[in-house]
Amino acid sequence: TVMAVALVLASRFPVISPLAFGWAAFVAASRLLGGSHFPLDILGGMLLGLVAGWLVLLYGGRRREGVI
Repeated sequence: TVMAVALVLASRFPVISPLAFGWAAFVAASRLLGGSHFPLDILGGMLLGLVAGWLVLLYGGRRREGVI
């Protein structure tokens, strides 16, 4: 989730992209060092987050006619 949010924020506000991805890296490192996840969990979550963020960027801005 944090990677998806970081990607969307970095895309929308390029000036804060280092902060957004730094935040995502910090969360990933804290989960790893805290023993909550294995390294492959972190990598899989990052990949899934990037795909989800990309899909939000691709389709999230489109609205159907008549829907607010």
